Amino acid sequence: MQNTGISRRTLLHWAGTVPATPMLGALTSAGILTACGGSADTPTTKTLTGISFGNMAAPTASADRATTFTNAAITLAYSNNSTAIKTLAYKTIYKTGTTMNRPDGGQAITGGYYDVNGNAILDLSGSTPAQYFSDCPDGTSLLKLSNPTVSGVSGNVLFHVAQFEYKTANAKQGEVRTGGGV
Repeated sequence: MQNTGISRRTLLHWAGTVPATPMLGALTSAGILTACGGSADTPTTKTLTGISFGNMAAPTASADRATTFTNAAITLAYSNNSTAIKTLAYKTIYKTGTTMNRPDGGQAITGGYYDVNGNAILDLSGSTPAQYFSDCPDGTSLLKLSNPTVSGVSGNVLFHVAQFEYKTANAKQGEVRTGGGV
């Protein structure tokens, strides 16, 4: 008997083909994943047949306009003619200037500037040298590579790629560098 159910892997593969903003926080929740079955090998009684995105009006409350906000939702359609509505949400993955682990075991500053040899470019204008990092993230993509050749990365993975613009100030110009980032 052929498994016609959707698996978590299939759903994540699908998520890698759409824009990542707003992040589909609800899609990774237990609610939708339970509809997918316990594993790729477990048959299910219904399959996901479609996803539609609803409209979202612009926020009217001052508090909502002052933050990254969404009240958008998606409607999931299933093969048994049932539907489910899931709300979307913005989720912070990291902030620029955050130290994160790299796949090779090292660490890197998000949005950090490097020279052509891979060496960190340092801001020497303050009392303590610190790596320059962008305070202006400009765009983001979620990509799936068919054969990634990144050291320490294997399997079916998605890559979050952020485009960063410039740095607006150095430490001497009064910028606070306590890891707060943007």
